[in-house]
Amino acid sequence: MKKMIGLAMIGALCWLGSGCSTVDATSKYNGMHPTLDANTAPVAHLNSRINGVFLFGFIPLFSGAVNKPDYTAIFTNTTTVDNAFFQMMIQARQKGANAVINVNSSVDSSMILPIFLYMRSVEVSGTAVIQNAAPSPMPLGY
Repeated sequence: MKKMIGLAMIGALCWLGSGCSTVDATSKYNGMHPTLDANTAPVAHLNSRINGVFLFGFIPLFSGAVNKPDYTAIFTNTTTVDNAFFQMMIQARQKGANAVINVNSSVDSSMILPIFLYMRSVEVSGTAVIQNAAPSPMPLGY
């Protein structure tokens, strides 16, 4: 009985604590210009992350919804670099950027419950910019 309660609690924590997708953005550069080209104006630095929980490491249980950040997709594997990049590009366009530079990605996988439950995280980050923009002074941030 204790094992069943323990497994149910672990499952509930996995469900509540993972299987989400987020896109975070900042445009506070503290007077620095994050691009080398004077005709490229930075809009925001973006970080897209998608988490998922898998049974036996390959059967998707919960993962982050790509088109709706902070929502969960059930029995669908959305934890791919393609989806995280797509999610970041949507946010870049919404902020008025016409390009994303300095793109980096990482994929991480770890066991939650040995043999049974695995968590996979995909993260993509980059700087959204407007290329061929007139040079403008960067405001001081904090």
